[in-house]
Amino acid sequence: FFAFLFTLVRELVKDAQDVEGDESAGYKTLPIVAGLSITKLSAAAVLLVAINYLVKFMIAEFAYQQYVSTIGIGLLIVVPCIYMVYRLWKARLSEDFKLLSVLIKVVMFAGLLYLPYLWST
Repeated sequence: FFAFLFTLVRELVKDAQDVEGDESAGYKTLPIVAGLSITKLSAAAVLLVAINYLVKFMIAEFAYQQYVSTIGIGLLIVVPCIYMVYRLWKARLSEDFKLLSVLIKVVMFAGLLYLPYLWST
């Protein structure tokens, strides 16, 4: 579920990053059809849904006294996601979206690194 959400956000960000090239090629991506504002809002909304579920998971982990897991998820995934929502709000240039794309990859990698720990607990 989280992989789907973060992949969706990454694709929205990549579409926003490549809007000039897509427009010249005649593609009908979301930023071209609906506008950059709607694309940013959509990506932020998906991130907020992910943050909501991650916080609920953190609460459950805390209830099971999995403090390392709770702190790890908070610092490695939730805090960067909140920062990404902020950066989405401020993003205007292709370079802004490129930074967001890299951040999403880092968060996805952190989530993958967490899986062995989750399975062991």
